[in-house]
Amino acid sequence: LTLSTGMHEDMVYFAVSDTGDGIPKELRDKIFNPFFSTKNKGSGLGLPMSKKIVEDMGGKIIMETKAGNGTRFTILLPPVLAVDDPSE
Repeated sequence: LTLSTGMHEDMVYFAVSDTGDGIPKELRDKIFNPFFSTKNKGSGLGLPMSKKIVEDMGGKIIMETKAGNGTRFTILLPPVLAVDDPSE
């Protein structure tokens, strides 16, 4: 796995890449569907819930994959500065 962070235009990003087999073309449109899974265990809710949370925060998830070359998920979020609240 490779992790990277940075800025892209007006968004911060966090990306996770692997060097696996990639996601087959016939599954790419399904991976963010609730309850979809290619495994015998698990609920198939991880990616759909992650996408919902990221979108609720004003961001988006981008999936890039190529057969035989792995997959990269990039999470883009609007930057928010954490500052102390002087009224506390």
